[in-house]
Amino acid sequence: MFRSRNLTFICALIALAALAGSIGWFRGRVSRKPRLYRASGLVMGSFYTLEFSRPAGIPPEAAARHVRERLAELERRWSPYNPESEISRLNRTGRLAGVSPETRRLLELSAEISRRTGGAFDITVGPLIEAWRNAEKTGRPPDLKKLLPLVDYRRVRLTGTGEVRLERKGMRIDPGAIGKGLAVDEAVRILRRDGVPSGLVNLGGNLYAFGPGPDRGLWTIGIQDPFGPGEKGRLRIRDQGVSTSGTYQQWFQVGQKRFSHIVNPGNGELKSPPRSVTVLAPGAGLADGLSTALEVLGPEAGLALLESIPGTSALIIMDDGRVIRSRGLDWPGAGLP
Repeated sequence: MFRSRNLTFICALIALAALAGSIGWFRGRVSRKPRLYRASGLVMGSFYTLEFSRPAGIPPEAAARHVRERLAELERRWSPYNPESEISRLNRTGRLAGVSPETRRLLELSAEISRRTGGAFDITVGPLIEAWRNAEKTGRPPDLKKLLPLVDYRRVRLTGTGEVRLERKGMRIDPGAIGKGLAVDEAVRILRRDGVPSGLVNLGGNLYAFGPGPDRGLWTIGIQDPFGPGEKGRLRIRDQGVSTSGTYQQWFQVGQKRFSHIVNPGNGELKSPPRSVTVLAPGAGLADGLSTALEVLGPEAGLALLESIPGTSALIIMDDGRVIRSRGLDWPGAGLP
Protein backbone atom coordinates (compact mmCIF):
# COMPACT_ATOMS: atom_id res chain seq x y z
CA MET A 1 0.00 0.00 0.00
CA PHE A 2 2.52 2.55 1.15
CA ARG A 3 6.21 2.66 0.41
CA SER A 4 8.35 0.66 2.80
CA ARG A 5 11.21 2.51 4.41
CA ASN A 6 12.79 0.33 7.09
CA LEU A 7 15.46 2.98 7.53
CA THR A 8 15.14 4.05 11.15
CA PHE A 9 16.53 1.25 13.26
CA ILE A 10 15.40 0.28 16.71
CA CYS A 11 15.51 -3.50 17.00
CA ALA A 12 18.73 -4.45 18.78
CA LEU A 13 19.19 -1.05 20.37
CA ILE A 14 15.79 -0.99 22.01
CA ALA A 15 16.10 -4.63 22.98
CA LEU A 16 19.41 -4.06 24.70
CA ALA A 17 18.30 -0.84 26.32
CA ALA A 18 15.10 -2.46 27.53
CA LEU A 19 17.03 -5.43 28.83
CA ALA A 20 19.37 -3.15 30.71
CA GLY A 21 16.46 -1.20 32.15
CA SER A 22 14.43 -4.29 32.97
CA ILE A 23 16.87 -6.58 34.74
CA GLY A 24 19.85 -4.30 35.30
CA TRP A 25 22.45 -6.82 34.19
CA PHE A 26 24.79 -4.10 32.93
CA ARG A 27 25.13 -2.93 36.52
CA GLY A 28 25.04 -6.33 38.15
CA ARG A 29 21.83 -5.64 40.05
CA VAL A 30 18.12 -6.15 39.63
CA SER A 31 16.17 -3.04 38.64
CA ARG A 32 12.64 -2.31 39.78
CA LYS A 33 11.71 -1.00 36.35
CA PRO A 34 8.97 -3.06 34.67
CA ARG A 35 9.68 -5.11 31.61
CA LEU A 36 8.39 -3.91 28.26
CA TYR A 37 5.64 -5.82 26.53
CA ARG A 38 6.35 -6.43 22.84
CA ALA A 39 4.14 -7.17 19.87
CA SER A 40 4.56 -7.03 16.12
CA GLY A 41 2.64 -7.54 12.91
CA LEU A 42 2.25 -6.62 9.26
CA VAL A 43 0.12 -3.75 7.99
CA MET A 44 0.26 -1.25 5.12
CA GLY A 45 2.89 -3.37 3.44
CA SER A 46 5.34 -3.02 6.34
CA PHE A 47 6.15 -4.57 9.68
CA TYR A 48 5.18 -2.73 12.82
CA THR A 49 6.50 -3.20 16.34
CA LEU A 50 5.06 -2.14 19.68
CA GLU A 51 7.12 -1.91 22.86
CA PHE A 52 5.38 -0.52 25.90
CA SER A 53 5.15 -0.69 29.67
CA ARG A 54 2.20 -2.61 30.96
CA PRO A 55 -1.03 -0.67 31.52
CA ALA A 56 -2.73 -0.86 34.91
CA GLY A 57 -6.29 -1.40 33.75
CA ILE A 58 -6.17 -4.02 30.99
CA PRO A 59 -3.88 -6.85 29.87
CA PRO A 60 -1.12 -5.69 27.51
CA GLU A 61 -2.35 -8.22 24.94
CA ALA A 62 -5.64 -6.32 24.78
CA ALA A 63 -3.88 -2.99 24.23
CA ALA A 64 -1.80 -4.53 21.44
CA ARG A 65 -4.95 -5.99 19.87
CA HIS A 66 -6.64 -2.58 19.94
CA VAL A 67 -3.67 -1.08 18.08
CA ARG A 68 -3.65 -3.90 15.54
CA GLU A 69 -7.36 -3.45 14.85
CA ARG A 70 -7.00 0.29 14.50
CA LEU A 71 -4.09 0.02 12.06
CA ALA A 72 -6.05 -2.46 9.96
CA GLU A 73 -8.99 -0.04 9.91
CA LEU A 74 -6.77 2.81 8.69
CA GLU A 75 -5.40 0.58 5.94
CA ARG A 76 -8.93 -0.19 4.81
CA ARG A 77 -9.71 3.52 4.65
CA TRP A 78 -6.51 4.71 2.98
CA SER A 79 -5.16 1.95 0.74
CA PRO A 80 -5.17 2.95 -2.95
CA TYR A 81 -5.05 -0.77 -3.74
CA ASN A 82 -8.36 -1.42 -2.03
CA PRO A 83 -11.04 -0.32 -4.54
CA GLU A 84 -13.50 0.37 -1.71
CA SER A 85 -11.19 2.53 0.41
CA GLU A 86 -11.98 6.20 0.81
CA ILE A 87 -8.81 7.16 -1.08
CA SER A 88 -9.67 4.86 -4.00
CA ARG A 89 -13.23 6.13 -4.24
CA LEU A 90 -12.01 9.73 -4.12
CA ASN A 91 -9.44 9.07 -6.85
CA ARG A 92 -12.00 7.27 -8.99
CA THR A 93 -14.82 9.83 -8.83
CA GLY A 94 -13.07 13.04 -7.82
CA ARG A 95 -15.34 13.54 -4.83
CA LEU A 96 -16.21 11.83 -1.59
CA ALA A 97 -19.15 12.55 0.68
CA GLY A 98 -19.16 11.64 4.36
CA VAL A 99 -15.37 11.60 4.64
CA SER A 100 -14.24 9.97 7.88
CA PRO A 101 -12.43 11.98 10.59
CA GLU A 102 -9.30 9.88 9.92
CA THR A 103 -9.20 10.67 6.21
CA ARG A 104 -10.03 14.30 6.86
CA ARG A 105 -7.05 14.48 9.23
CA LEU A 106 -4.85 12.88 6.56
CA LEU A 107 -5.85 15.51 4.01
CA GLU A 108 -5.69 18.43 6.44
CA LEU A 109 -2.21 17.60 7.71
CA SER A 110 -1.04 17.01 4.13
CA ALA A 111 -2.33 20.45 3.13
CA GLU A 112 -0.61 22.05 6.11
CA ILE A 113 2.74 20.45 5.29
CA SER A 114 2.34 21.40 1.62
CA ARG A 115 1.76 25.04 2.54
CA ARG A 116 4.73 25.12 4.90
CA THR A 117 7.05 23.47 2.36
CA GLY A 118 5.86 25.46 -0.66
CA GLY A 119 4.63 22.28 -2.33
CA ALA A 120 7.82 20.24 -1.85
CA PHE A 121 5.47 17.77 -0.21
CA ASP A 122 2.24 17.23 -2.15
CA ILE A 123 -0.22 14.40 -1.57
CA THR A 124 -1.64 14.88 -5.10
CA VAL A 125 1.59 13.55 -6.62
CA GLY A 126 -0.25 10.33 -7.52
CA PRO A 127 -0.30 10.84 -11.33
CA LEU A 128 3.47 11.33 -11.40
CA ILE A 129 4.13 8.25 -9.25
CA GLU A 130 1.89 6.19 -11.50
CA ALA A 131 3.65 7.52 -14.62
CA TRP A 132 7.07 6.51 -13.33
CA ARG A 133 5.79 3.07 -12.34
CA ASN A 134 4.48 2.59 -15.85
CA ALA A 135 7.85 3.75 -17.19
CA GLU A 136 9.50 0.89 -15.34
CA LYS A 137 7.30 -1.50 -17.32
CA THR A 138 7.82 0.13 -20.71
CA GLY A 139 11.49 0.98 -20.26
CA ARG A 140 10.90 4.55 -21.50
CA PRO A 141 10.86 7.78 -19.44
CA PRO A 142 7.33 9.16 -19.07
CA ASP A 143 5.89 12.27 -20.73
CA LEU A 144 5.03 14.41 -17.73
CA LYS A 145 3.85 17.66 -19.34
CA LYS A 146 0.16 16.75 -19.35
CA LEU A 147 0.32 15.43 -15.79
CA LEU A 148 1.90 18.40 -14.03
CA PRO A 149 -1.35 20.45 -13.90
CA LEU A 150 -2.91 17.56 -11.98
CA VAL A 151 -0.43 17.94 -9.12
CA ASP A 152 -1.61 20.80 -6.93
CA TYR A 153 -2.57 20.41 -3.28
CA ARG A 154 -4.52 23.66 -3.50
CA ARG A 155 -7.06 21.88 -5.72
CA VAL A 156 -8.16 19.54 -2.93
CA ARG A 157 -11.29 21.04 -1.35
CA LEU A 158 -12.60 20.03 2.06
CA THR A 159 -16.04 21.36 2.93
CA GLY A 160 -17.68 21.89 6.26
CA THR A 161 -20.36 19.37 5.30
CA GLY A 162 -17.93 16.43 5.27
CA GLU A 163 -17.23 16.34 1.54
CA VAL A 164 -13.88 16.39 -0.25
CA ARG A 165 -13.43 17.23 -3.93
CA LEU A 166 -10.56 17.02 -6.39
CA GLU A 167 -11.05 20.04 -8.64
CA ARG A 168 -9.34 18.67 -11.74
CA LYS A 169 -10.23 15.47 -13.52
CA GLY A 170 -7.41 12.95 -13.29
CA MET A 171 -6.03 14.13 -9.95
CA ARG A 172 -4.98 11.31 -7.63
CA ILE A 173 -4.17 11.22 -3.95
CA ASP A 174 -1.11 9.19 -2.91
CA PRO A 175 -0.86 8.79 0.88
CA GLY A 176 2.49 6.97 0.74
CA ALA A 177 4.58 9.82 2.16
CA ILE A 178 2.43 10.50 5.21
CA GLY A 179 0.00 7.64 5.89
CA LYS A 180 2.29 5.45 7.96
CA GLY A 181 3.41 8.33 10.12
CA LEU A 182 -0.18 9.28 10.86
CA ALA A 183 -0.97 5.64 11.59
CA VAL A 184 1.82 5.64 14.19
CA ASP A 185 0.31 8.72 15.83
CA GLU A 186 -3.04 6.96 15.99
CA ALA A 187 -1.46 3.84 17.49
CA VAL A 188 0.12 5.98 20.20
CA ARG A 189 -3.27 7.57 20.91
CA ILE A 190 -4.81 4.12 21.35
CA LEU A 191 -2.07 3.00 23.75
CA ARG A 192 -2.41 6.15 25.84
CA ARG A 193 -6.19 5.73 25.89
CA ASP A 194 -5.68 2.23 27.26
CA GLY A 195 -3.55 3.58 30.10
CA VAL A 196 -0.08 2.77 28.74
CA PRO A 197 2.36 5.19 30.44
CA SER A 198 5.27 4.79 28.04
CA GLY A 199 6.14 3.03 24.84
CA LEU A 200 7.44 3.07 21.31
CA VAL A 201 5.58 2.39 18.06
CA ASN A 202 7.48 1.74 14.83
CA LEU A 203 5.79 1.22 11.48
CA GLY A 204 8.05 0.83 8.47
CA GLY A 205 10.66 3.23 9.85
CA ASN A 206 8.18 5.82 11.09
CA LEU A 207 8.10 5.87 14.86
CA TYR A 208 7.01 7.67 17.99
CA ALA A 209 8.39 7.26 21.51
CA PHE A 210 6.41 8.48 24.50
CA GLY A 211 6.89 8.54 28.23
CA PRO A 212 10.05 7.52 30.07
CA GLY A 213 12.19 5.09 28.12
CA PRO A 214 14.50 2.31 29.36
CA ASP A 215 17.72 4.24 28.65
CA ARG A 216 17.96 6.74 31.52
CA GLY A 217 14.41 7.88 30.82
CA LEU A 218 14.93 8.13 27.06
CA TRP A 219 14.48 5.86 24.06
CA THR A 220 17.60 5.10 22.02
CA ILE A 221 17.15 4.65 18.28
CA GLY A 222 19.80 3.85 15.72
CA ILE A 223 20.04 5.54 12.33
CA GLN A 224 21.00 3.15 9.55
CA ASP A 225 24.22 3.78 7.70
CA PRO A 226 23.02 4.47 4.13
CA PHE A 227 26.31 3.22 2.70
CA GLY A 228 26.31 -0.25 4.20
CA PRO A 229 25.10 -2.52 6.99
CA GLY A 230 24.96 -1.31 10.55
CA GLU A 231 24.20 2.06 12.01
CA LYS A 232 25.53 5.53 11.35
CA GLY A 233 24.80 6.69 14.86
CA ARG A 234 22.16 6.96 17.55
CA LEU A 235 19.63 9.41 18.87
CA ARG A 236 17.93 9.54 22.24
CA ILE A 237 14.37 10.80 22.19
CA ARG A 238 11.20 11.12 24.27
CA ASP A 239 7.73 12.28 23.22
CA GLN A 240 8.86 12.73 19.63
CA GLY A 241 8.12 11.32 16.21
CA VAL A 242 10.94 10.29 13.88
CA SER A 243 10.91 9.48 10.17
CA THR A 244 13.73 8.71 7.77
CA SER A 245 13.47 9.05 4.02
CA GLY A 246 16.27 7.78 1.81
CA THR A 247 17.21 7.02 -1.76
CA TYR A 248 19.42 3.97 -1.27
CA GLN A 249 16.80 1.27 -0.67
CA GLN A 250 14.15 2.35 -3.17
CA TRP A 251 14.34 3.52 -6.74
CA PHE A 252 12.66 3.50 -10.12
CA GLN A 253 14.47 1.55 -12.80
CA VAL A 254 13.70 2.59 -16.37
CA GLY A 255 15.56 0.45 -18.86
CA GLN A 256 19.08 0.05 -17.57
CA LYS A 257 19.05 3.29 -15.56
CA ARG A 258 18.12 3.73 -11.94
CA PHE A 259 16.42 6.85 -10.65
CA SER A 260 15.67 8.07 -7.16
CA HIS A 261 12.14 7.29 -5.98
CA ILE A 262 11.76 10.87 -4.69
CA VAL A 263 9.54 12.76 -7.12
CA ASN A 264 9.70 16.55 -7.26
CA PRO A 265 6.02 17.61 -7.34
CA GLY A 266 6.95 20.83 -9.14
CA ASN A 267 8.36 19.30 -12.31
CA GLY A 268 7.81 15.55 -11.97
CA GLU A 269 11.51 14.81 -12.12
CA LEU A 270 13.19 12.23 -9.92
CA LYS A 271 15.49 14.08 -7.59
CA SER A 272 19.05 13.17 -6.75
CA PRO A 273 18.58 14.17 -3.13
CA PRO A 274 20.62 13.54 0.02
CA ARG A 275 21.38 9.93 0.77
CA SER A 276 19.03 9.98 3.75
CA VAL A 277 17.03 12.51 5.74
CA THR A 278 15.87 11.88 9.30
CA VAL A 279 13.34 14.33 10.75
CA LEU A 280 12.31 14.65 14.39
CA ALA A 281 8.97 16.33 15.05
CA PRO A 282 6.17 16.54 17.63
CA GLY A 283 4.23 13.93 15.65
CA ALA A 284 5.17 10.99 13.46
CA GLY A 285 2.82 12.13 10.67
CA LEU A 286 4.46 15.54 10.57
CA ALA A 287 7.93 13.94 10.59
CA ASP A 288 6.89 11.61 7.75
CA GLY A 289 5.75 14.39 5.44
CA LEU A 290 8.66 16.69 6.29
CA SER A 291 11.30 14.02 5.63
CA THR A 292 10.04 13.69 2.05
CA ALA A 293 9.91 17.47 1.64
CA LEU A 294 13.52 17.84 2.79
CA GLU A 295 14.64 15.29 0.22
CA VAL A 296 13.18 17.58 -2.44
CA LEU A 297 14.33 20.87 -0.90
CA GLY A 298 17.89 19.84 -0.09
CA PRO A 299 19.82 20.54 3.12
CA GLU A 300 20.14 24.32 3.07
CA ALA A 301 16.52 25.17 2.30
CA GLY A 302 15.26 22.20 4.29
CA LEU A 303 17.02 23.08 7.53
CA ALA A 304 16.01 26.72 7.13
CA LEU A 305 12.41 25.58 6.82
CA LEU A 306 12.56 23.53 10.00
CA GLU A 307 13.73 26.55 11.96
CA SER A 308 10.26 28.01 11.35
CA ILE A 309 8.44 24.88 12.56
CA PRO A 310 8.55 24.48 16.37
CA GLY A 311 9.83 21.21 17.74
CA THR A 312 11.41 19.96 14.51
CA SER A 313 14.99 19.11 13.61
CA ALA A 314 16.77 16.99 11.03
CA LEU A 315 19.83 14.89 10.37
CA ILE A 316 20.89 14.74 6.71
CA ILE A 317 23.47 12.33 5.32
CA MET A 318 24.85 13.39 1.95
CA ASP A 319 26.10 11.20 -0.90
CA ASP A 320 29.68 12.10 -0.01
CA GLY A 321 29.18 10.96 3.60
CA ARG A 322 28.88 14.40 5.17
CA VAL A 323 26.42 14.70 8.05
CA ILE A 324 24.48 17.95 8.18
CA ARG A 325 22.17 18.57 11.13
CA SER A 326 19.95 21.15 12.69
CA ARG A 327 21.46 23.45 15.24
CA GLY A 328 21.01 22.03 18.70
CA LEU A 329 20.43 18.45 17.57
CA ASP A 330 22.53 16.16 19.73
CA TRP A 331 24.33 13.82 17.33
CA PRO A 332 27.15 11.95 18.99
CA GLY A 333 27.40 9.57 16.05
CA ALA A 334 28.20 5.89 16.16
CA GLY A 335 30.36 6.23 19.26
CA LEU A 336 27.37 6.79 21.55
CA PRO A 337 27.62 4.34 24.42
